[in-house]
Amino acid sequence: MKNTLLDTCIIIDYLRQKPEAVDYVLALSSKPNLSAVTIMELYAGIRGRKEERMLEIMIGHSTIIEISAEIGAEAGRLLQQYRPKNGMDAIDALIAATAKQHGLDLATLNLKHFTMFEGLKRPY
Repeated sequence: MKNTLLDTCIIIDYLRQKPEAVDYVLALSSKPNLSAVTIMELYAGIRGRKEERMLEIMIGHSTIIEISAEIGAEAGRLLQQYRPKNGMDAIDALIAATAKQHGLDLATLNLKHFTMFEGLKRPY
């Protein structure tokens, strides 16, 4: 199994202590990867100080991948190709481009916006 980029929905479930998400994250064979865009989405939807503290701990135990010019360009190409087909938005395009540029598996529950990953399945 390659290293994994966790989509926002996985972290939300983890922060809200959904057993399947907690089990999935704890079973990863390597340090999880997060896009800087995911961090923005998570802070925008944080529910209280406890969740914020859990997020800070999660971030501290993850590899954070910044948005580069290459990721931005790849995201633009993905949007151009997939937005008309699956309604992909700019945030999901940046997350997909991050996974592609860094050769990472993507863990997401949102299969609709990530159809460019052949064989992608929900992790739980």
